Amino acid sequence: MILNKIENYNNKIPYDKNALSKEHIMPQTPNKYWKDVTNNISEEEYSYYVNLLGNLTIVSSKDNSSMGNKDFETKKEYLSKTKHIKMNEYILNQKVWNIESIENRTNELINMINIVYPYTKSKLKLSKRMDIYFSKSGIDAWGYINEDFSVKIEAGSKIKIKRGSENVLDDLFSNLYASNIIDENENQFCFIKDYTFKNIQEATSIIYPQIEEPEKVWKDAFGVTIKEGIFKFK
Repeated sequence: MILNKIENYNNKIPYDKNALSKEHIMPQTPNKYWKDVTNNISEEEYSYYVNLLGNLTIVSSKDNSSMGNKDFETKKEYLSKTKHIKMNEYILNQKVWNIESIENRTNELINMINIVYPYTKSKLKLSKRMDIYFSKSGIDAWGYINEDFSVKIEAGSKIKIKRGSENVLDDLFSNLYASNIIDENENQFCFIKDYTFKNIQEATSIIYPQIEEPEKVWKDAFGVTIKEGIFKFK
Protein backbone atom coordinates (compact mmCIF):
# COMPACT_ATOMS: atom_id res chain seq x y z
CA MET A 1 0.00 0.00 0.00
CA ILE A 2 1.37 3.40 -0.97
CA LEU A 3 0.71 4.88 2.51
CA ASN A 4 2.89 2.20 4.07
CA LYS A 5 5.77 3.03 1.75
CA ILE A 6 5.47 6.78 2.39
CA GLU A 7 5.35 6.26 6.16
CA ASN A 8 8.35 3.94 6.22
CA TYR A 9 10.48 6.11 3.93
CA ASN A 10 13.63 7.16 5.85
CA ASN A 11 12.03 5.78 9.02
CA LYS A 12 14.69 4.03 11.11
CA ILE A 13 12.02 2.05 12.96
CA PRO A 14 9.39 0.95 10.42
CA TYR A 15 6.00 0.22 11.95
CA ASP A 16 4.27 -3.16 11.83
CA LYS A 17 1.67 -2.79 9.08
CA ASN A 18 -0.22 -5.83 10.37
CA ALA A 19 -1.16 -3.92 13.54
CA LEU A 20 -2.51 -0.94 11.61
CA SER A 21 -5.12 -0.31 8.95
CA LYS A 22 -6.25 2.35 6.52
CA GLU A 23 -8.71 5.02 7.68
CA HIS A 24 -10.84 7.44 5.68
CA ILE A 25 -10.67 10.72 7.60
CA MET A 26 -13.80 12.03 5.89
CA PRO A 27 -15.89 8.84 6.22
CA GLN A 28 -17.27 6.81 3.36
CA THR A 29 -20.77 7.09 4.82
CA PRO A 30 -21.49 10.76 5.64
CA ASN A 31 -23.71 11.94 8.48
CA LYS A 32 -25.13 15.45 8.96
CA TYR A 33 -21.81 16.74 10.30
CA TRP A 34 -19.85 15.65 7.23
CA LYS A 35 -22.56 16.75 4.82
CA ASP A 36 -22.40 20.22 6.37
CA VAL A 37 -18.59 20.25 6.24
CA THR A 38 -18.68 19.46 2.51
CA ASN A 39 -21.53 21.90 1.78
CA ASN A 40 -23.87 19.06 0.78
CA ILE A 41 -22.01 18.17 -2.40
CA SER A 42 -23.48 15.45 -4.61
CA GLU A 43 -22.98 11.75 -3.85
CA GLU A 44 -20.69 11.44 -6.87
CA GLU A 45 -18.49 14.33 -5.73
CA TYR A 46 -18.41 13.03 -2.17
CA SER A 47 -17.37 9.57 -3.37
CA TYR A 48 -14.59 11.14 -5.44
CA TYR A 49 -13.11 13.17 -2.58
CA VAL A 50 -13.54 10.52 0.11
CA ASN A 51 -11.35 8.12 -1.89
CA LEU A 52 -8.59 10.59 -2.78
CA LEU A 53 -5.21 9.67 -1.37
CA GLY A 54 -5.22 12.84 0.74
CA ASN A 55 -8.23 11.62 2.72
CA LEU A 56 -6.53 8.37 3.74
CA THR A 57 -4.23 7.69 6.65
CA ILE A 58 -3.02 4.89 8.91
CA VAL A 59 -4.40 4.09 12.38
CA SER A 60 -4.45 1.15 14.74
CA SER A 61 -6.87 -1.55 13.66
CA LYS A 62 -8.79 -1.12 16.92
CA ASP A 63 -9.23 2.63 16.46
CA ASN A 64 -10.19 2.15 12.82
CA SER A 65 -13.36 0.29 13.80
CA SER A 66 -14.18 2.91 16.46
CA MET A 67 -13.67 6.09 14.44
CA GLY A 68 -16.47 5.44 11.96
CA ASN A 69 -18.11 8.67 10.80
CA LYS A 70 -17.36 10.67 13.94
CA ASP A 71 -16.57 14.38 13.66
CA PHE A 72 -13.05 15.60 12.90
CA GLU A 73 -12.16 16.65 16.45
CA THR A 74 -13.08 13.21 17.76
CA LYS A 75 -11.07 11.54 15.02
CA LYS A 76 -8.07 13.68 15.96
CA GLU A 77 -8.32 12.32 19.51
CA TYR A 78 -7.95 8.80 18.14
CA LEU A 79 -5.10 9.82 15.83
CA SER A 80 -3.23 11.42 18.73
CA LYS A 81 -2.87 7.93 20.25
CA THR A 82 -0.55 6.99 17.39
CA LYS A 83 1.66 10.07 17.23
CA HIS A 84 4.57 7.84 16.22
CA ILE A 85 2.95 7.68 12.77
CA LYS A 86 4.57 10.63 11.03
CA MET A 87 1.91 11.24 8.40
CA ASN A 88 -0.71 11.88 11.08
CA GLU A 89 1.16 14.96 12.30
CA TYR A 90 -0.16 16.95 9.32
CA ILE A 91 -3.75 15.95 10.10
CA LEU A 92 -3.45 16.69 13.82
CA ASN A 93 -2.32 20.24 12.97
CA GLN A 94 -5.48 20.95 10.94
CA LYS A 95 -8.37 22.85 12.52
CA VAL A 96 -10.94 21.60 10.01
CA TRP A 97 -11.15 18.78 7.51
CA ASN A 98 -12.97 19.62 4.30
CA ILE A 99 -12.57 19.43 0.53
CA GLU A 100 -9.74 21.97 0.52
CA SER A 101 -7.94 20.03 3.26
CA ILE A 102 -8.17 16.82 1.24
CA GLU A 103 -6.88 18.50 -1.92
CA ASN A 104 -3.96 20.10 -0.06
CA ARG A 105 -2.93 16.85 1.61
CA THR A 106 -3.25 14.97 -1.68
CA ASN A 107 -0.72 17.39 -3.16
CA GLU A 108 1.55 16.90 -0.14
CA LEU A 109 1.45 13.13 -0.54
CA ILE A 110 2.05 13.37 -4.28
CA ASN A 111 5.20 15.35 -3.52
CA MET A 112 6.23 12.55 -1.16
CA ILE A 113 5.52 9.95 -3.85
CA ASN A 114 7.85 11.81 -6.20
CA ILE A 115 10.56 11.54 -3.54
CA VAL A 116 9.91 7.89 -2.71
CA TYR A 117 9.59 6.99 -6.40
CA PRO A 118 11.87 9.41 -8.29
CA TYR A 119 11.44 9.50 -12.04
CA THR A 120 12.96 11.20 -15.08
CA LYS A 121 10.71 13.92 -16.48
CA SER A 122 12.40 14.13 -19.88
CA LYS A 123 10.64 11.05 -21.28
CA LEU A 124 7.31 9.49 -20.38
CA LYS A 125 7.77 5.79 -19.77
CA LEU A 126 5.70 3.18 -18.03
CA SER A 127 7.25 2.18 -14.75
CA LYS A 128 7.79 -1.51 -14.18
CA ARG A 129 5.01 -1.45 -11.59
CA MET A 130 2.13 0.78 -10.63
CA ASP A 131 0.81 0.97 -7.06
CA ILE A 132 -2.97 0.64 -6.90
CA TYR A 133 -5.69 0.48 -4.27
CA PHE A 134 -9.36 -0.46 -4.06
CA SER A 135 -11.92 0.82 -1.56
CA LYS A 136 -15.63 0.03 -1.68
CA SER A 137 -18.24 -0.62 1.02
CA GLY A 138 -15.66 -1.29 3.71
CA ILE A 139 -13.56 -3.58 1.53
CA ASP A 140 -10.02 -2.23 1.16
CA ALA A 141 -7.35 -3.88 -0.97
CA TRP A 142 -4.00 -2.77 -2.36
CA GLY A 143 -1.05 -3.95 -4.37
CA TYR A 144 0.47 -3.14 -7.75
CA ILE A 145 0.26 -3.83 -11.47
CA ASN A 146 3.38 -5.22 -13.11
CA GLU A 147 4.64 -4.34 -16.57
CA ASP A 148 3.08 -7.55 -17.96
CA PHE A 149 -0.31 -6.50 -16.46
CA SER A 150 -0.21 -9.17 -13.77
CA VAL A 151 -1.44 -7.86 -10.42
CA LYS A 152 0.09 -8.56 -7.03
CA ILE A 153 -2.35 -8.19 -4.13
CA GLU A 154 -0.60 -7.60 -0.82
CA ALA A 155 -1.28 -9.24 2.53
CA GLY A 156 -3.93 -7.48 4.61
CA SER A 157 -6.24 -6.80 1.67
CA LYS A 158 -9.85 -7.69 2.44
CA ILE A 159 -12.29 -9.81 0.44
CA LYS A 160 -16.04 -9.21 0.03
CA ILE A 161 -17.27 -12.69 0.65
CA LYS A 162 -19.40 -14.43 3.23
CA ARG A 163 -19.24 -18.03 4.28
CA GLY A 164 -21.97 -19.93 2.52
CA SER A 165 -22.06 -17.65 -0.52
CA GLU A 166 -21.64 -19.08 -4.00
CA ASN A 167 -18.26 -17.36 -4.37
CA VAL A 168 -16.72 -19.56 -1.69
CA LEU A 169 -17.20 -22.47 -4.10
CA ASP A 170 -15.09 -20.81 -6.78
CA ASP A 171 -12.10 -23.00 -7.71
CA LEU A 172 -9.56 -20.18 -7.52
CA PHE A 173 -10.89 -19.04 -4.15
CA SER A 174 -10.79 -22.62 -2.86
CA ASN A 175 -7.20 -23.06 -4.04
CA LEU A 176 -6.09 -19.81 -2.40
CA TYR A 177 -7.80 -20.81 0.82
CA ALA A 178 -6.27 -24.30 0.78
CA SER A 179 -2.83 -22.78 0.11
CA ASN A 180 -3.13 -20.41 3.10
CA ILE A 181 -3.00 -17.37 0.83
CA ILE A 182 -6.35 -16.17 2.19
CA ASP A 183 -8.01 -16.92 5.51
CA GLU A 184 -10.98 -15.92 7.62
CA ASN A 185 -10.68 -13.66 10.66
CA GLU A 186 -13.77 -12.64 12.64
CA ASN A 187 -16.08 -13.46 9.71
CA GLN A 188 -13.92 -11.41 7.32
CA PHE A 189 -11.84 -13.09 4.63
CA CYS A 190 -8.54 -11.42 3.78
CA PHE A 191 -5.16 -12.08 2.20
CA ILE A 192 -2.60 -13.28 4.72
CA LYS A 193 0.12 -13.57 2.07
CA ASP A 194 0.91 -11.62 -1.10
CA TYR A 195 -0.40 -13.24 -4.28
CA THR A 196 0.03 -12.46 -7.98
CA PHE A 197 -2.98 -12.77 -10.30
CA LYS A 198 -2.88 -12.90 -14.11
CA ASN A 199 -4.65 -9.53 -14.44
CA ILE A 200 -6.84 -7.00 -12.65
CA GLN A 201 -10.02 -8.83 -13.65
CA GLU A 202 -8.91 -12.06 -12.00
CA ALA A 203 -7.80 -10.25 -8.84
CA THR A 204 -11.09 -8.38 -8.57
CA SER A 205 -13.12 -11.56 -9.12
CA ILE A 206 -11.76 -12.73 -5.76
CA ILE A 207 -11.78 -9.43 -3.87
CA TYR A 208 -15.17 -8.06 -4.98
CA PRO A 209 -16.90 -10.45 -7.41
CA GLN A 210 -19.76 -8.09 -8.29
CA ILE A 211 -17.48 -5.57 -10.03
CA GLU A 212 -17.83 -5.87 -13.82
CA GLU A 213 -15.33 -3.17 -14.86
CA PRO A 214 -12.54 -3.23 -12.26
CA GLU A 215 -10.36 -0.78 -14.18
CA LYS A 216 -12.95 1.90 -13.32
CA VAL A 217 -12.76 1.18 -9.58
CA TRP A 218 -9.09 0.55 -8.84
CA LYS A 219 -7.05 3.74 -8.48
CA ASP A 220 -3.40 4.67 -8.63
CA ALA A 221 -1.47 6.59 -6.00
CA PHE A 222 -2.83 9.87 -7.37
CA GLY A 223 -6.47 8.84 -6.94
CA VAL A 224 -6.96 8.37 -10.68
CA THR A 225 -8.71 5.24 -11.92
CA ILE A 226 -6.36 2.91 -13.74
CA LYS A 227 -8.55 3.16 -16.83
CA GLU A 228 -7.93 6.91 -16.93
CA GLY A 229 -4.25 6.53 -16.10
CA ILE A 230 -1.32 5.68 -18.30
CA PHE A 231 -1.94 1.94 -18.21
CA LYS A 232 -3.97 0.67 -21.17
CA PHE A 233 -5.66 -2.64 -20.67
CA LYS A 234 -5.71 -5.45 -23.19
